[in-house]
Amino acid sequence: MLIALFVKNKIGFIDGSIAQPDSTDHVLLNSWHRNNNIVISWILNSVSNDISASIIFAESAALIWLDLKDRFQQSNGPRIFQLRRELMNLAQEQLFVSHYLPS
Repeated sequence: MLIALFVKNKIGFIDGSIAQPDSTDHVLLNSWHRNNNIVISWILNSVSNDISASIIFAESAALIWLDLKDRFQQSNGPRIFQLRRELMNLAQEQLFVSHYLPS
C-alpha cells in the first residue's frame, strides 16, 4: 500500500502532510477532497469487509490510516521476549545458536 501511495504521490494524505486546505479556495478544496477520497477508496478496497465497515465514515485518509495503525501496529512485548529466549536456547549437538552467530 505504501509503495502505491508513494508512486501516486499520495503519501501525504495518510501521513497528514497534505492537510485539508482552507474552505475559501474552492478549487483547491475540491481537488483535496477528490484525492483524499481516492486514497480512502484504495484503503477500503485493501481491507476486509468487517474492517471497512468500521472505517468507512472517517473524514480523511489520514484518520483512517491512524486508526488502522493504532489497531494493528501494537507490539506484543512478552511474546517478543519469549521468542527471543526460545531462539537463543535452540541447540544443535549441544552447541547453542549463539555460538554460530557473530557477536
